[in-house]
Amino acid sequence: MRPDWLTHPLRWQRGPVPWAATARGAAGMAVPLGLALAAGRPAEGVLAGLGAMFAGVNDRPAGRRTGAVQQAVPALAGALGLLIGTVGGWWAVPLLGAVGALSGAISVTGPVASAAAVQLTVLTVLGCGMPAPLPGWARAGCYLAGAAWLLLLRQLTTHPQPLHAERQAVAAVFDALADALDAAGTDRAESARRHLTAALDRAGEQLRTDHAHPLRTRLAAASALCEAGVALLHAARPLPTRLATGPRRLATAVRTESLPGPLPV
Repeated sequence: MRPDWLTHPLRWQRGPVPWAATARGAAGMAVPLGLALAAGRPAEGVLAGLGAMFAGVNDRPAGRRTGAVQQAVPALAGALGLLIGTVGGWWAVPLLGAVGALSGAISVTGPVASAAAVQLTVLTVLGCGMPAPLPGWARAGCYLAGAAWLLLLRQLTTHPQPLHAERQAVAAVFDALADALDAAGTDRAESARRHLTAALDRAGEQLRTDHAHPLRTRLAAASALCEAGVALLHAARPLPTRLATGPRRLATAVRTESLPGPLPV
């Protein structure tokens, strides 16, 4: 029998497909590249498409403000890398070493800084070897234009209500906990546990850039309840149906910004 730690990474992981981000990624690269090719400027199109591609890498679930920070800061770092990469000759070797050391230092300060450090390093390397017939400032400008295009698509397709995505993600944790409590002692328990873990991961991803986020307290409470819920799942015994009522009321309270009312003991 093969151990679970070996087979789990190879098992198909079911989860929600980010269709909006998928469509933005396709349009973000195709539109600037297609327009540039039609205008006979392939170099500009490739750079703009590159900017859109890297901005798409950072197109993670979040609200408008958080999403803009997640994409804009790394895009600026990438443009700086292209600008630095125009330095040729033997200077490129110590320059790449200095950029690598700087990127390593800033990457430990947070997830956005880490993404920015990666783009700074990668685009500096690309800039050093890129044969595009453009000066450094033009390369950086085209790159930023592509990233700005994807960021604009993100702002136009994100729910306008403040913290909408964050609230939905935290509420989904309570819903997943309720489903897990309902599944305790049944053959659905393991699947419910995986769904609960995925919901926690998505909520943490939503709130990862803001340590003072107003929903962090509710997510912390949800995490504590989930730990207790997983312990009950491992007990492999059916639970009273009223236990799931509390998490469902908490989910509704998060979504509507209201009080949950009386909860079952």
